[in-house]
Amino acid sequence: LTDQGAVKRIIESMENGRYAHSELFLFMKNKQPLWLLLHVSPIVDDTDKPVLILVTIRDITSIKIPFDDDDGKALGRFVKLARTVNKNKHILNTAIPSEQQAGEEA
Repeated sequence: LTDQGAVKRIIESMENGRYAHSELFLFMKNKQPLWLLLHVSPIVDDTDKPVLILVTIRDITSIKIPFDDDDGKALGRFVKLARTVNKNKHILNTAIPSEQQAGEEA
């Protein structure tokens, strides 16, 4: 589970009006793992006094756990993207001229 030090840092940053970010690891009710990226950003007025706190939460489970647990065969989106890019490297190399080719044309 989430490191308690990370939770303390988030709470302290909210109390003191400071920026902080942390990754949280939780389990949902159905016992599926859930990774969240949490950002805490103070919004200050003209005198640099915090007036609001903006908290954004992003689900990063597919990055932290790239393999789906349903059947063990399905790959996460990140792994699929990496494999696609690796397979189609030659297309990227021909579409984007290398530095050497760009230097010869100039």
